[in-house]
Amino acid sequence: MSDNAIVAIVVREHGEGTVELPTTVIKAEFATFADAERVFREALRQYERILDTLSVQLAKSLAEWDGDGRRAYEAAHAR
Repeated sequence: MSDNAIVAIVVREHGEGTVELPTTVIKAEFATFADAERVFREALRQYERILDTLSVQLAKSLAEWDGDGRRAYEAAHAR
């Protein structure tokens, strides 16, 4: 299929014949998608590192909690 391929979409509507939608030219560059995926994965890795750091900090903080504050936190996160 060439870059200029035209795709005609035909759909069945309520079981009564067919309706042909306008033809559409679909064009995409693989390199653009690959670059976007790379950027997304790097951002995801950065967010995961941040979440890991926050999780460690929270665990240290929770170790110091007791009483009503600790019970309220546990109740809120038990849902």
